[in-house]
Amino acid sequence: MVTRAIAFIGMLLAKHGDVPATIQAASRLYDSAFYDLIVLHGYANDPQYGHAASAFYPGYPLVVAAVYWPLRWLASLFLNGSALATVSEGVLLQLATLLVCNVALLAALALLWRLYSERLGSRATLIGIAFLLAAPTSFFFSNGFSESLFVLAVAAVFLLAEKGRWIGAGAVGAAACLIRFPGAFLLLPLALIWLRSARPRPIRQGAAGAGIFAIGALAYPAWLWATLGDPLAYLHLEATHHRALVGPLRAVGEMLTQAGDGVRALLGRSSSQRLVDVPTIAANSVALLAGIVTIIAGWTKLRAYEIVWVALVFLVPLLSGTGESLDRYWLAAFPFFFLLGWWLRRWPIAAVTLMALSSTWLFVLSHNFARVIWVG
Repeated sequence: MVTRAIAFIGMLLAKHGDVPATIQAASRLYDSAFYDLIVLHGYANDPQYGHAASAFYPGYPLVVAAVYWPLRWLASLFLNGSALATVSEGVLLQLATLLVCNVALLAALALLWRLYSERLGSRATLIGIAFLLAAPTSFFFSNGFSESLFVLAVAAVFLLAEKGRWIGAGAVGAAACLIRFPGAFLLLPLALIWLRSARPRPIRQGAAGAGIFAIGALAYPAWLWATLGDPLAYLHLEATHHRALVGPLRAVGEMLTQAGDGVRALLGRSSSQRLVDVPTIAANSVALLAGIVTIIAGWTKLRAYEIVWVALVFLVPLLSGTGESLDRYWLAAFPFFFLLGWWLRRWPIAAVTLMALSSTWLFVLSHNFARVIWVG
């Protein structure tokens, strides 16, 4: 609750105390605007944006629609015409969006507790959850983005697989594939969990789960192929955002250049970066460092599939050539936060200090987000 309040206050101040404008910023900026289009009109060709909405997977807007349309139907019993349209799109859609995000966040936290508390202990798990909620870009969990629903799906997949419930893991994995493109990468962590399961391994259940997973992974590309004639339209539309498939080292080099320019901007020297963009550049740099630390040192407590998952999550923005949004993808790499919780479980002062610094950073990025400054 504290970190959600910090993020909301940051956005509220950016909107000069205007609560309705703050709620609108939380539910309708950047990706959220396209999700709204999908909820209201599906993937129809939009007069302003064309087929740009096809760059966003359908899982999250489908869940929002499952909440929004019943609410709209209830409103239609009392309102009609322009009044219904105003309430539906101005109030109910925002309500449905924020309900889905925040309920999914609460459910994700409950599953993460179950996933880690027995292995790491309650103190380390609690610290890990606190670090996740205090992450500089964790406001995306409570805004109109798919982050909280995706983390919920991934946590559920890992928990089901750890318990040997392969059909359930495959079904939830299929759902994750429909929420975000990186959901397809869950196949490798699932394979690693299956390989370390006790013999005799459940081959039939594993095969059934893999089949269900494959259906989810192929569903959206198949739909794009059927409707647009291009199963890779998602990737091709990403190119319009100045992203292209290149080696990750190029992205790392670009990020190092941006970091250097950010330092010069802080020192008041000539720089290609604005001072207001420095917190985002720093967040991307810290996210990259967190990924590297997890891959190198995560073996001290994390399992192989968790380290592989972190690497795969970071690979997506790095393959874009810019590393853009790495600080947001970092949220799905949640094993890092629990590794950090394990390391600092006996150092409460250090943990609280780090959380306070991260929460301050969260406030700044939330404020910038509401000012329509790119943050991830």
